[in-house]
Amino acid sequence: MPTIQAEHERLAARIAELEDENSRLRARLAMGDTGVEAGRHSVADAYAGLGGSGVDFVQMLEQLPVGVMIADPTGRTLFRNRALHDMWRGARSLAGFEDWTDYAAWDAVTGRPLGAQDWPLALALIQGSPVSARAIDFRRFDGAMGRMLVSAEPVRNAAGVVVSGVAIAQDISELQAAEAQITLDRELLKQIGETTPDLIYAKDRQSRMIFANPAVLKATGRTWEEIAGRPDTDWHPDPEEAAQFVEDDELVMSSGVTRRFEEVLTGPEGTETFLSSKTPMKDPSGVVIGLFGISKNITAEKRLDAQRLLLMQELNHRLKNMLAMVQAIAQMTLKPALRTEEVWRVFDGRIQVLAGASDVLIRQSWDGAEVGGLVNEALRAHGCGPEGRIVAEGPEIWVDAQVAMGLSLALHELCTNAVKYGALSVDGGKVQVGWRSLDDPGNRVAISWRELGGPTVAPPARRGFGSRLIEQAFGDGAAKARVDYDPAGVRFEVVAPTLPPPQA
Repeated sequence: MPTIQAEHERLAARIAELEDENSRLRARLAMGDTGVEAGRHSVADAYAGLGGSGVDFVQMLEQLPVGVMIADPTGRTLFRNRALHDMWRGARSLAGFEDWTDYAAWDAVTGRPLGAQDWPLALALIQGSPVSARAIDFRRFDGAMGRMLVSAEPVRNAAGVVVSGVAIAQDISELQAAEAQITLDRELLKQIGETTPDLIYAKDRQSRMIFANPAVLKATGRTWEEIAGRPDTDWHPDPEEAAQFVEDDELVMSSGVTRRFEEVLTGPEGTETFLSSKTPMKDPSGVVIGLFGISKNITAEKRLDAQRLLLMQELNHRLKNMLAMVQAIAQMTLKPALRTEEVWRVFDGRIQVLAGASDVLIRQSWDGAEVGGLVNEALRAHGCGPEGRIVAEGPEIWVDAQVAMGLSLALHELCTNAVKYGALSVDGGKVQVGWRSLDDPGNRVAISWRELGGPTVAPPARRGFGSRLIEQAFGDGAAKARVDYDPAGVRFEVVAPTLPPPQA
């Protein structure tokens, strides 16, 4: 949308063109020397004395993009061109000044209705002097409102007598609407900028400040005069912070893409953290000419997050202490005959898997976990990765805490069984772990385990604790797990609901 200044400059240039048109028309009319008889002749007759050029002159007026009206000293219409007719969307004959009230109009500045002798052309005829461009609101003959810019000139003969007058009018209704919208947008921006606690600002291509709302001035402790037209590195007392702001600005403007940054600003209130969203500003041709930014103070949120993390870490520490206590109780409770090295290794492994899953969850405050991180943590001791015999791959997908704990236990049991009896018990055997989003309305993920190259698999004669744990590890939630004892290798799949990834 054009700026107000640009529209004003364009309007001023157009006014100059209208004044120039008026001067040329006045000169041509004066050459005609129509005399007092001009009131009884048409405009073509008035120019008969120009050597037959009157018809060409009328045609020229009809081709002008602006409205033209010529009247005699009594106010009678001698001529009006097609552009003027189109502007009013109709026309009525004027036999004299008393008929001018058929055209309803108001002064655009004062709002006062125009009387018959208030029109610029009437004033030019009555006063005998030019009337400069004047904005007039008018009602077209179809009822629609408009605004036009009108100027007028009296035309004198060789003896200096006013023999006619010329008015030139341009419809500026679209310009008026554009200017009104610009004014509204500016006022809205001003109101938003003054009331929001967020920092709102704009910078040019050299990262110099060209707009800043009161929140920016408050956060920086500077006046507008101190920062206007200057980059942060010129006025901010902390060189490292200022350099970071300018670096972030340049990244946005050079890439032409909106980006978000976590920025630190030291001001009158101390050191505060802001989440800044910066958008490139482009000219009509698409060239980046600056940026527009909004920065939200997230200092309190960051402090709360730190406190929350501290509490969760303490909870995790206590959970691990409780698991260690469970180990100790089990060791003291189990009869020596049952507390064999193998039994204890399995039991201790399951406890460690729970602790490892807790570590993964604590990184997201127990809101959920990313599947890839869970898989890597659960299988870390068994060589998960391209170089090992267990290969895990899939996109970034998040699941809730219950699914995360269940998946960790299930993978541990599957891996333990694979090492003892399955694909990992022989040379050349391997395991593929994969996960993918399901194309269904439930936003679910399918996580699979597949053993390859191992001994022929037969269904177990009885379901041991490990098998039951694999299938029941997910509780009674929405996740559903199934183990398939395929002769070519054990297969396992769980389908579970996903979570949206956490906000950065």
